[in-house]
Amino acid sequence: MGKAFKTFRGSGKSLILAINDPTFNLQQLTDLLSKAPEELGGVKVGLPYMLRYGVRQLRSVFQEYPSFYYLADLKLADLGEVMALSVNELINSGFDGVVAHAFIGVKGALDVLKKTLEDVGMDLFLQVSMPHPGSEEVIDTTYLRVKNVINGVNAEGAVVPAKKSYLIKDLKNTFPSIVILASGILRLGAQPGEGLCYGADSEVVGRAITLATNPSAMAKDVINMQRDYLVKNRNICVKG
Repeated sequence: MGKAFKTFRGSGKSLILAINDPTFNLQQLTDLLSKAPEELGGVKVGLPYMLRYGVRQLRSVFQEYPSFYYLADLKLADLGEVMALSVNELINSGFDGVVAHAFIGVKGALDVLKKTLEDVGMDLFLQVSMPHPGSEEVIDTTYLRVKNVINGVNAEGAVVPAKKSYLIKDLKNTFPSIVILASGILRLGAQPGEGLCYGADSEVVGRAITLATNPSAMAKDVINMQRDYLVKNRNICVKG
């Protein structure tokens, strides 16, 4: 099992921070990590943030706080050899995993990416769906084929909107060892704890924390909201 499984599965690490907006600067990130509640398992870094601060500066933060899981949210969707070049730029960066879109398929794409990631000791997360309405028009219509893709590349993780509980439950049942991250919490309509209730291992929260006056306090508030949701909905939540 990869680091993602060890970090999130059954560990109580119910929260992963998403950072996309570069106005949440590196000093703020460092401050948050230094005061992070134990339930914070990692950081999902989006492309805008990487473009602003660069891999080298991010690596210095990661090295200072090595216990967290760092996921490069590149949402790769290209030819395998092109995606492999992107991964090669992340070698020794401190990232533990990379996000790619599942809909691009296996042959000549994700199979190449997966092999490259294995060679450098990184995990593959697949973006199974997205929280915006357009995802239902195209991406979600391919879900049965996406399941074949997940199986075909033996992905370590999946990113799924928390509001799409039917996808989370089905993935958990079909792929019991895959790490499921539930996105779209608060800012995109899902409540903290909603994804966890239906079987996700951790929930992705971004702007609700990074735009808060006190991000570390807000992170703790989110964790408390997760607990409250699970208690209130314990009769319908997925067990185990």
